[in-house]
Amino acid sequence: QLTSSLIPLLRDVTVNKKVCGHRYRVTLPDTVDQYRNGLARRMQRRIRRLDKFSESPGISTAIVEDADTVATALAELRVLHQSRWQQVGKPGAFSSSRFSRFHDKVAVSFLREGWLQLQRVSDQGKAIAINYNIRFGNTEYYYQSGFNIDGYRNQSLGVMAHMNAIGGAIDDGLDYYDFMHAVGDSYKHQYQCLLTELEDITLTRPTFTGHVLQLVDRMRDGL
Repeated sequence: QLTSSLIPLLRDVTVNKKVCGHRYRVTLPDTVDQYRNGLARRMQRRIRRLDKFSESPGISTAIVEDADTVATALAELRVLHQSRWQQVGKPGAFSSSRFSRFHDKVAVSFLREGWLQLQRVSDQGKAIAINYNIRFGNTEYYYQSGFNIDGYRNQSLGVMAHMNAIGGAIDDGLDYYDFMHAVGDSYKHQYQCLLTELEDITLTRPTFTGHVLQLVDRMRDGL
């Protein structure tokens, strides 16, 4: 939805769309209670335990609302995210410094437009879980997350962060919470998601390089 809305603003480009898989998306009801009651009983019990944990002394949840703290929160996100994935021998999404610098800039722009939903869960002021989401139109998109798995291994901080985000989206009258790309038997099933098509959108300019890229794209489709 976000990309499709930006396409008309671009001039002198060729737009190619193709289905490249599926995404997990939650259709949000009118109230948080309706959503929770529709989840599996095991998930409901898990959430009730998290409710108690979130009420523990020192635990707080906040949405980053000013540009001065965006960079700090993103730095905390990178540490939490990278630590988690490096423990299982994977590079993590923020292994590239160029990629990180890009998000430092774009997140501030998204905040200015009212699109950024950067949620920070902390214990005694120290970040233990961060969700990096984007809101656009009637949908909140889950983009990336990081959480402490060493000191809070049994607390399901990822579930806590998602439930906070889904609850906020419902309270604000949004229609969807989009988990984006679906791969195999994902944990995202437990959030009462539906599978919808995911599109790959390629934009090319009418230059020699652009024509070559279009040709390469068509050749890949033919494989």
